[in-house]
Amino acid sequence: MQNNYWVTGRLVSAGDPDLPDRLLTLPGCYTTARVTDGRAMWARYHCRRLRRDARALGIGEPDDAVVLRAFAELGRAEFGTGTGVIRLQASRDVEGRLQLVATPRAVGPEPTSWRAIIAPFHHPGPGPHSGAKQAHQSIYEDARALSRRADTDETLLFDAEGRLVEGARSNLLIVTPGGELLTPGLDLGAVAGVALEVVRERVPEISAAELDEAHVRTAVEIIAINAVRGARAIVTLNGRNVASGQRGAWTRRLREVLNEAVK
Repeated sequence: MQNNYWVTGRLVSAGDPDLPDRLLTLPGCYTTARVTDGRAMWARYHCRRLRRDARALGIGEPDDAVVLRAFAELGRAEFGTGTGVIRLQASRDVEGRLQLVATPRAVGPEPTSWRAIIAPFHHPGPGPHSGAKQAHQSIYEDARALSRRADTDETLLFDAEGRLVEGARSNLLIVTPGGELLTPGLDLGAVAGVALEVVRERVPEISAAELDEAHVRTAVEIIAINAVRGARAIVTLNGRNVASGQRGAWTRRLREVLNEAVK
């Protein structure tokens, strides 16, 4: 795994002198896709996101055809006709040139339900490029590391005012005891995720709301949603069951919506 990278137009083997380390550490924006037989799931959303975020950061706008080529060429080189994950980053190098660098990884374990914890530190809130998925952001790296140490699947991030913002690797939705399907507003600083965009176009019942820890702890369902895993029920939070500790009706519906959107 990860014998190849894709760097602005061609496959490059790991250790190749044409892959300087600096290309892997440049600031920029990225999107992460589940790729099967060289085809990215929800490909047009990934293209749109990378264009939008790169434009907002002043990087330029990657061409959709080049983005799809990166997924196809690296996906087939690394996974053949199988499934894997590709992270595609857009950056400007020190000469000011737009660089696209794609790196692969295995899908890894896929539990159907997730366990989560609440981060002991605060989400920083909206920045100058709110919504963009930016590379090398310490808040997410720290939260993902916390998940690994706790042997959980997700870490929930609240801001300094006690409002739920997002997960370390997912957007979040909750179902209230009254049956409302709510998600934190992106104006609080969450990444504008591909999977959330897909479902919001198809599920009009989703509403943005300010959610505090009390909302989370009394939720009937907590749902994490991202472009690699789809919709996952968070069934335990800090070691305690969420409601019945089982997947609920809204999780099942969102999974169906996402599956249907692939066709």
